[in-house]
Amino acid sequence: MQIRSKWVKSESMLEEREYTWRKTVALKPRIEIVLNKIKNEVTKLAYIYTELETIEVEIRESNSSFSINHELYKHPVSSHTELFQSKRRGMTVIMSMMSFETVADRLQAARNINEVVNALKPTIAVMKNIRSALIRYVSGAQEQITDICDMLELILIDACQLSNGVLDFKEANHEAILLLNEAHLKAEEKMREEFPGLMSFFIKRTS
Repeated sequence: MQIRSKWVKSESMLEEREYTWRKTVALKPRIEIVLNKIKNEVTKLAYIYTELETIEVEIRESNSSFSINHELYKHPVSSHTELFQSKRRGMTVIMSMMSFETVADRLQAARNINEVVNALKPTIAVMKNIRSALIRYVSGAQEQITDICDMLELILIDACQLSNGVLDFKEANHEAILLLNEAHLKAEEKMREEFPGLMSFFIKRTS
């Protein structure tokens, strides 16, 4: 499945945003704050991710319940639905973790104002896609990620002004889609490697 960006915020809306931080505050401390917030969110997601390990063990130990044979259709449909939801939750969590890490890596690699601008341009869209995906799976995700988005937007605007840079929203949007698609592919690969029982269950169900 290809990712379609949900970043519809226009340039004018960004320009009209009122600053919540004073412009006298240096960019570096603000970036450190954002990195810490991202780290906290990854930690939360990692905890949810461990729940999949329990599900994987149950699938492996309950062949009679989850294997593809004549017993399959005797198994309650609700359990199939629960497994499907677990798979979706796992994909969403892993993809979000990878996307968070990508944003953090880009910020940490920036060595000057221009690099900060280039690093941040696609990240707003990436974060907003993560926020939309996680709302149904992680309590409080919307508020926390919105806070991170707001900080990133302010940093980006200030960095652009300091560097006299111009934001190309079309280019940023395209790059964000590429980053999200890459995270999706990596998440699928990780799911297949670490949870083969869960993944093969649905592959066999649809074959």
